Amino acid sequence: MKEYDIAIVGGGGAGLTAAVYAARARRSTVVFERLVTGGQIATTDIVENFPGFPEGVNGFDLAQLMLKQAEKFGAEMVYEGVESLERTEDSRFRLETASGAWDRMRSTRPLKSRCPGATFSLAATAAPRAANRPAKPAATDSL
Repeated sequence: MKEYDIAIVGGGGAGLTAAVYAARARRSTVVFERLVTGGQIATTDIVENFPGFPEGVNGFDLAQLMLKQAEKFGAEMVYEGVESLERTEDSRFRLETASGAWDRMRSTRPLKSRCPGATFSLAATAAPRAANRPAKPAATDSL
């Protein structure tokens, strides 16, 4: 079973950027993403404020470019949500997903996956939600 140096929770822009840096530093890297690669930016029609794209770029396309770059250096994606993360008695980490534990220590139960990484990066994701307040009038409404 493959072992990893670094596990990154969240495959959005921050998580994929962390994966690029970690993998370029020759650390075996795994990224956990529960939904879609790129996170919220992947659902954005056009991103106009990202450096290097003066005409804008489709959010999904940008996310795929980020993934391609991370994978180029050896980062691996796991499409599962992380349900828990804890520090063990020996100061290592144990990460639990729906399919089983990612654990750097031997276990008495069979593990579907192992993540011996001493380092975890949490790249929190955001989800758009409706504000629970009345809409502001448009500037043209007062003219």
